[in-house]
Amino acid sequence: SNTFIKAIQQIAPTHCIMAFDSPGPTFRHVRYEKYKEGRPATPKEMAHQFGRVKELMGAFRVPVIEKPGFEADDIIGTLTTQAEQKSINTIVLTGDTDTLQLVSPHVQVLLFSGIQNQKIYDIDGVKERFGGLGPEYQIEIKAIKGDSSDNIPGLPGVGEKTAIKVLREYRNLEGIYDNLQKVT
Repeated sequence: SNTFIKAIQQIAPTHCIMAFDSPGPTFRHVRYEKYKEGRPATPKEMAHQFGRVKELMGAFRVPVIEKPGFEADDIIGTLTTQAEQKSINTIVLTGDTDTLQLVSPHVQVLLFSGIQNQKIYDIDGVKERFGGLGPEYQIEIKAIKGDSSDNIPGLPGVGEKTAIKVLREYRNLEGIYDNLQKVT
């Protein structure tokens, strides 16, 4: 709630929507049964707060969107794509770095990890954080390094630095695959 209010004060948006994960499995669980396996359940104290946040959004007249079978990230991706098609500038407020793949000339991500720790990412910001690789590389970086929080396997022993290094050298997953003998 504090982060939302601070963002409203700083950004002064003309429109606002809040997306929530819906309970239950998503299409990702259907494709990969081990998706998010081993992730601890949401603490009851926190789950109770979601209802309060939704009440607050109602008081602010902010629409709340949830869709069974989809995560909030999917909803955010859909809405930012629709806004971009209409040349509407969008700022995504989130704590999830997965959304950096959405950054474009019309989309920025305000990434936060606490009320005092915030950074707005535009295309140049993403490139600066990922060794010159832009938003279009985010999926490939994750494919190589994996994501333990979502139980997505990557290449064993390969982290973000190595993923960036090989992508800078071989340009994409296909380039890496075509040069497996050279990749160290």
